[in-house]
Amino acid sequence: MLTKNTLIVSLTIGVLVTLGLALSAAGGSALAVINDKIETKDKSLSIYVSPASSDRITLTPGDVYDGEFTVTSDASVTNEVFVSLTPYSIGKDSGQRDFDTETSRTHITKWIDFGVDGCDITRTDGNNVYFTMRPQEECKIKYHIAVPSDAMGGSQNSGIFVQSVVDDSSGGMIMQSYRVGYLLYVNINGPGALYRGEIVKNDIPFILFEPPVYAGSLIENTGNLDFRASYEVVMHNWFGGEEVFRKSWENLIMADGRKSDEAQWGGSPSLGIFKVQQKISLLDEVSDETKIVIIIPIWLIIITVLLIAALIWWLCSRNHGKPKRSKRWN
Repeated sequence: MLTKNTLIVSLTIGVLVTLGLALSAAGGSALAVINDKIETKDKSLSIYVSPASSDRITLTPGDVYDGEFTVTSDASVTNEVFVSLTPYSIGKDSGQRDFDTETSRTHITKWIDFGVDGCDITRTDGNNVYFTMRPQEECKIKYHIAVPSDAMGGSQNSGIFVQSVVDDSSGGMIMQSYRVGYLLYVNINGPGALYRGEIVKNDIPFILFEPPVYAGSLIENTGNLDFRASYEVVMHNWFGGEEVFRKSWENLIMADGRKSDEAQWGGSPSLGIFKVQQKISLLDEVSDETKIVIIIPIWLIIITVLLIAALIWWLCSRNHGKPKRSKRWN
């Protein structure tokens, strides 16, 4: 049987081992920051792209399309960077952006050629194009899409990234690599193209033990074309009917993907009763839920239960202490 001291020592060793493994894993990779703008503290590297993504482009099998976006340097020194192409999808289970995995929705990476205009190209390495960016310099990344004539219908997505070059002459020290991305969204209007989705969850909890009051949702794209879903959450105070929160927004639900989301009322009190409504609309489906939500701290529940128990005990004790009246038989 473990003693208290043995248990404490075991837990301490476990924590130290876990931290050691985490630090070891972190030391073997460079840091990549994905955003529409990057900037180091000393501003030795500062570049951004505009716009951060394309509009939805609709093409048919055999079509060609030419587009471009701008890369601007706001750095204090000249940098060498490179442009590369990646697949882009959303993990169905994780909901996280994935720029590594090839899927049926990322075949477009094989249909794209790109080049750099307005900056000095230094070299090419496979599909990567390296170029220099001077302070305040601006250049265009131009891309050409050639859709195969036998392409199947459905959405295709890709990322075009401009990334800093890592200096590997630092004697094995970990260097940071930064990249900014332009996301490319294309619909192929070809055989088998299908818009279809499902509202898996429209969730409004009945009771909460702490703020905030919220409404959650989960939508699954069961077709092969991306679509947009719209949301509206409205909250009213149960006493008086005053509106206390309202939010409307949209999400892109990518083909073969799932999207969970949540609207929270940041100003929620610790105690109250509210009427919460969430309306979700996608394609030809609408889910409209309205529920009463009670928010009550757990300590108040415990005190209430104890008071009720004490009252019951008092009543039972009081009745138990009264003398019983004997019955008289005639």
